[in-house]
Amino acid sequence: MFAEFGDETQALTVNLAIGFPDAPLSVFAGVVAALGLQTGVDAVVGERVGAHLPVGLIEGAAAAVFIAFGLLVFGILPPRALAGTLAAVAAVVLGWIARDRWVAS
Repeated sequence: MFAEFGDETQALTVNLAIGFPDAPLSVFAGVVAALGLQTGVDAVVGERVGAHLPVGLIEGAAAAVFIAFGLLVFGILPPRALAGTLAAVAAVVLGWIARDRWVAS
């Protein structure tokens, strides 16, 4: 429950509420609509990606990107290396999809 406390969505909601103090219902409706849309898109994309990639590959790619961003935030990894990490992850994922389609045909 507390894992998402203070995330960017909550900060954006507070910022909107401060910016539009006379329209709390509009802010609430907008935030709920945006969250619903984001959740729907995430579910559809996740289902499509999950149909083509094994869970281990998805978890490995997510771990590599997460670690790279962490190293960037702490100043250990330069931004150029982050771009290289993202390109490598994209190449592996696209290669896996191409291999999967080639083997299937």
